[in-house]
Amino acid sequence: MSRAKVVDGEYLNVRVARADAEALKELVDRGLFMNVSDAVRTAIRELVSKYKVLENEEEVTTDARQQ
Repeated sequence: MSRAKVVDGEYLNVRVARADAEALKELVDRGLFMNVSDAVRTAIRELVSKYKVLENEEEVTTDARQQ
């Protein structure tokens, strides 16, 4: 279970589909996250991490082609 505490953060107001909100609440009810905010923060961190990895792979591929 994720237990990250945000000490210094920024509020983001987002509108999501009702089905997505219910799916997040279900994850909380199953004990996978402390609350919906925790689930959203985790999803954002994972998404950002995924794209950083993709950027790094592109840089490696570009460097290999230049050599």
